[in-house]
Amino acid sequence: MEINIEERGAVSIVTVPGEFIINQQPGKFRDIMKGLLEKGHTQLVIDLHNVKSLNSIGMGSLVQTFKLVRDHGGRMVFVNPGVNARKVIELTRIDQVFSFYDSVQAALEGLNTDPAPLST
Repeated sequence: MEINIEERGAVSIVTVPGEFIINQQPGKFRDIMKGLLEKGHTQLVIDLHNVKSLNSIGMGSLVQTFKLVRDHGGRMVFVNPGVNARKVIELTRIDQVFSFYDSVQAALEGLNTDPAPLST
């Protein structure tokens, strides 16, 4: 299963198929995100509903990608990580830096109304 990318106006919605992509192939995930940025897609919604767990490699990949997006003047927000992934996110307190939403629609609205998150 591959990463799915859907365009909605100026926003790219990236649906991650599961822990394999982020935890086991972090370079592939970053390369896909970098490709989007190089094409001018700087508003990204990362749908994590299929991601059941995250390890340190996966968290590092998300942080590096977040910084890359920020360096391109963009925004990246996250949607609905699985229960175990959410626990890791909360334990590492990364939810204090990243913006998380319960649905893609809420994330799209948040991109338009919420202030940019703090720098890391």
